[in-house]
Amino acid sequence: MTASSVEQKQNWRQCTMSTCSFLKETEELPTSGSADQQKSHEISRFANCLSRQSPCVNLLALFIVLFNGSQYFLTMNVDNKEDWTLITSSEKLNIDRNQFWQAIWIWNIKPNVVNRRLFACQILHCFELVTDLSPNAYFFDINLNCDDILPDQLETTIISRIKDKFNVEECSESNVQQFSTKKYLLVKRLHLKNQNFSDFLEICYLNYHNNFIVHYPICYSSDLENVPALVFPLMLKFEPEKILVNVLPLWKTSVNYDKLHYILLPKLSKWAENADSKDIFELESDSLKLIPVNLYNELYLHWKEKYGQHLVENWTESTDPSKFVYEDVGIAAYLSLLWGNKKVSFVDLGCGNGLLVHILTQEGHKGRGIDIRPRKIWDLYNPPAMLEVGVVSPSGNWKYPEADWIIGNHSDELTPWIPVFAAGNSYNCKFFLLPCCAFEFNGKRYQRKNSSVSSYNDYIEHVKNISTQLGFSTKVDRLRIPSTKRICLVGEQRSYPFSSYENILKEQIEPIFQKYSTVGDVNNFIPRDSVEKVRNCTQIDRSLTLKIDKIISDALIKKQLSIMEKKKNACDIWSEDYSISFKEAVALLESQDLKQLKKECGGLKTLLRNNHSVYFIQNGRIFFRKPTEKNKTSKWKNRPCWFFHDHPLSCPLPENKCSFIH
Repeated sequence: MTASSVEQKQNWRQCTMSTCSFLKETEELPTSGSADQQKSHEISRFANCLSRQSPCVNLLALFIVLFNGSQYFLTMNVDNKEDWTLITSSEKLNIDRNQFWQAIWIWNIKPNVVNRRLFACQILHCFELVTDLSPNAYFFDINLNCDDILPDQLETTIISRIKDKFNVEECSESNVQQFSTKKYLLVKRLHLKNQNFSDFLEICYLNYHNNFIVHYPICYSSDLENVPALVFPLMLKFEPEKILVNVLPLWKTSVNYDKLHYILLPKLSKWAENADSKDIFELESDSLKLIPVNLYNELYLHWKEKYGQHLVENWTESTDPSKFVYEDVGIAAYLSLLWGNKKVSFVDLGCGNGLLVHILTQEGHKGRGIDIRPRKIWDLYNPPAMLEVGVVSPSGNWKYPEADWIIGNHSDELTPWIPVFAAGNSYNCKFFLLPCCAFEFNGKRYQRKNSSVSSYNDYIEHVKNISTQLGFSTKVDRLRIPSTKRICLVGEQRSYPFSSYENILKEQIEPIFQKYSTVGDVNNFIPRDSVEKVRNCTQIDRSLTLKIDKIISDALIKKQLSIMEKKKNACDIWSEDYSISFKEAVALLESQDLKQLKKECGGLKTLLRNNHSVYFIQNGRIFFRKPTEKNKTSKWKNRPCWFFHDHPLSCPLPENKCSFIH
């Protein structure tokens, strides 16, 4: 934090103390004289008090004092342009007011997308302003200074003061989201990721009539140094083809302009311009809807410290521990809160590294994990988790009578079966499913049915429909984990009574098992192989690798020579654009070779990246990697130089500077 920033916030604290001191002094003022004289006298005393005790001289331009009986209100004049300073504005945008408000609403409910120091936001109360506020009295009562309020009473006190000061009616969040021409106040709680600092409240004033929103944080003066960036009195206003960002003069020197201009505005502009996109609902939809977000943050951080560091340091798998460890810690915290204080029994089908089972059993739940092959990390868990090697299929023993919950965490081929197993296990059995790769009941890849949405969202809808047809009241939620596949489905309740279970079992559930069970030599469900195949293009036939390498290199060389011919050798060929696109490269390959590559992860791209000393890929185009001088390492001169031996222009480096053998 800069010195000027600290000084400004110290000024704010001094102002708050001055205000409180002034209020105590004025409580016993004589009541003689007219109301106007009394009011004038008190405003004068208040101004003198501030100017003596607070060096922030601009503060007087921020507020006006209203007198109402024995109460004194400090009111922010948001309608007066002199009280707000324009900090930055967007480039020219092709948006209307509805697109502006849609972008604002995303930021309103998910400020953590812009401000990474925030974890989540909860809208606690919504109020509709029944009567207009006067142009010079738009905002808040002086008692929004909260230093004299106990933390557990802050929310109720703020709500009480809003109701006392303004003519408001409580309304639903859906009313506010209609983007009408009305005016609303929202009271929100912002949760910080860092648990060393207190969460704080924020009041938002949405003026749909004049197309602006004001964010005003409410926190204790002792916490001001800890208020994260992008959390200060802020006004965003829509004008034709522009979004304006304004702050109060008090905060002008402490605002991080870069964050406003380079983070906030680009986000809002992008959301506004793509407001009609079918995938925008991913941002509009809340995450962690089924659990308390504040408790999740606390529990996740606690378990991250309790389990995460040790496991990351001792990870024995080839996967990235910084992703997979913390992903399972987040899933475990989510499930623990979803289950409440109750200790449950569960089975995790396709448990993989078994970490989710390990954490949940360590926390007192009773469960086991089953996977088609063991993992090295299983031996690290202490005490040992109940992890088994086994094949899960509709033809086998798929019932788990001891399980209250069936879990599918990136269970791939088993994904569509998780709701089926839970439905057939017992009437009271529930399921938690986090889909990743899309598969059908028969173990083959799922073919997208709805091209108007992403493949992932189409598959989520497909699995949800399966669950609903089986009689589950299926809920969909979005997790906070380091993964792009974070939408989960939860089946806790049935849509039919217990008395109908036997009929549902016979008519809907058992026919699915019968259809995909193995009958004689016909296997209608193909489980994953117990030995994982290497699919990184290193195991394909060497002759195919050499054939494709020659085709791609010849195409690049042809382009280079063509450029040199046009420019009559007067150019640095390595700095020219001689690249070819992947579309051009694919067109050069034979169909049977492409079929072979499609069986590998990444296909042609992976094959070329394996030969990274010759090629590099950028923006979907293929280039030669120009040889450059490098420091001598253990790999110095351990392979022939491809450019020296195979490129017609040879290697651009002399033999003593090239790291490969000439």
